[in-house]
Amino acid sequence: MRAATAECREKRLAKEIKGFKASAECSNPQIIAAYQEAQYQYMDLVFVAAAARVAGGENVDKGKITEAEYDLQLAELNSRIVAEEERRNLAKTNVQAAQMQARAAQVQATGSLIQGLGALQSAQAASRPAPGARQSGWKWSVNQDERALPGS
Repeated sequence: MRAATAECREKRLAKEIKGFKASAECSNPQIIAAYQEAQYQYMDLVFVAAAARVAGGENVDKGKITEAEYDLQLAELNSRIVAEEERRNLAKTNVQAAQMQARAAQVQATGSLIQGLGALQSAQAASRPAPGARQSGWKWSVNQDERALPGS
């Protein structure tokens, strides 16, 4: 990314390309490709930054802002993008932790279903039928003897 930006900046300074907008348009495809190759998961943030670089470059070229203002606002945008990336990563981590807690609670609840029911505790697991059984709706059929689950 830095190499692409530096290369296009040098072209602008050497007058091979004209202006800040053209410099951004020169480096953006290489920057986007680098992020895609790295399989960056938030490409929407890269596209926001790329569009902002072009818009800001155009504003510099038109004299609406100075190069220093452009650089300062790009730095601020970068900080905001980093914060958004961190927010998204934290949200993803929280979801994964919640899923793990839910799975653990489910396993615990499943195990406690037959707890204290001595006549039923020889069952392998509440969710597994006896060998050779077949499921028919909510009923398990074992050796021609059907036993319905509650509520069926």
